[in-house]
Amino acid sequence: MNKQAGVSLIEAMVAAVVVGIGFVAIYGITTSSTRVLLNSIDREKGNMIANMIMEDIVIDVENITQYHNINFSSSPLSQTNSVEKKHEKWKSAADKMFDQVQSGSTECSGGNPKEWKNCHYRKVEVVETSSGSKVYTISVHLSNREGRAVNTFKRTINAE
Repeated sequence: MNKQAGVSLIEAMVAAVVVGIGFVAIYGITTSSTRVLLNSIDREKGNMIANMIMEDIVIDVENITQYHNINFSSSPLSQTNSVEKKHEKWKSAADKMFDQVQSGSTECSGGNPKEWKNCHYRKVEVVETSSGSKVYTISVHLSNREGRAVNTFKRTINAE
């Protein structure tokens, strides 16, 4: 009788394929979990900035309409009034938490923010829900990591 003393070539190749499939699966899981973790961190940072912005606006409801369409990707032209000073404060806070927006970066606009790519977008929108109601929806849009992380935070307030 012949006894096999070793492992055949086919068995070794099957074992290598099984181990390779396992490594590919683990690599996919770690890549996915890293992406989820980074998105969660970005969302939390954005939430902190959005809360700061919304608290600043709620404190200054008599000037609430002046906050509409503020793009805090760049600094205001001057800092003579309270709105412009807050605009600079928001830009500074966003630049510390996220990558600083470079002068050559593009700004996204229109459509669905989730479809924006390769841009930095930091904007505050204040919209009255119906004419004369003094109820406003404040939206803070933040895009970072070259548009790979886009978040919108909303709050409705009564300005009466």
